[in-house]
Amino acid sequence: VDWFRAATPIGEISELNIGSRPASRKGSGRIEDLRAIPWVFSWSQCRLMIPGWYGVGTALDSWLDDDPDRLRLLQEMHRRWGFWRSVLANMAMVLAKTDLGIAGRYRALVPDAELAQSVFDRLAAEHRRTERCLLAVTGQPELLADDPTGFRTWIRSITCRWRCWSGGGRATTRGEYRSGSSSPSTVWRPVFATADRRQLPTASDAGA
Repeated sequence: VDWFRAATPIGEISELNIGSRPASRKGSGRIEDLRAIPWVFSWSQCRLMIPGWYGVGTALDSWLDDDPDRLRLLQEMHRRWGFWRSVLANMAMVLAKTDLGIAGRYRALVPDAELAQSVFDRLAAEHRRTERCLLAVTGQPELLADDPTGFRTWIRSITCRWRCWSGGGRATTRGEYRSGSSSPSTVWRPVFATADRRQLPTASDAGA
């Protein structure tokens, strides 16, 4: 809980007046009381996307247990069952959106360095495990290898633009905002980023 609240922008999201209901059901700090949208939005903003994939790698790895017959069963299901194929395709998309490099910068916002590293290492290990199991079942060489819409190219393009625009300083910017040395519009400009950098809202647009 401490890692989540420090490394994700849940505090800032809770302050945004963009919904009809508060971020938490009971106004407490418990994860159980947090509504689904701010929960998912927070993980999305730090580029971890864990609601879409975390735990799947462990589940698949445990069930497969290095049994080739079980792997062949899941591979056959992927070939013949549209529902299973769709589930794995959606998860591949979320895994592809995950950027551990950017997420690693958010890790620096956690005051406890040992906690920051230990939790991040667990998340990174689960991401690798999930990707490995997914590719083993689908038989693809990489995530979204069979994507007919060019989504892999879109992901790489958007990620490249974001990194070039932000200079890799997204987490630092949030840290500056939390310390009072930066405005909310500066912090949230990447959230509203479009493919054309010139369309980004300015501080005056945000009323700052």
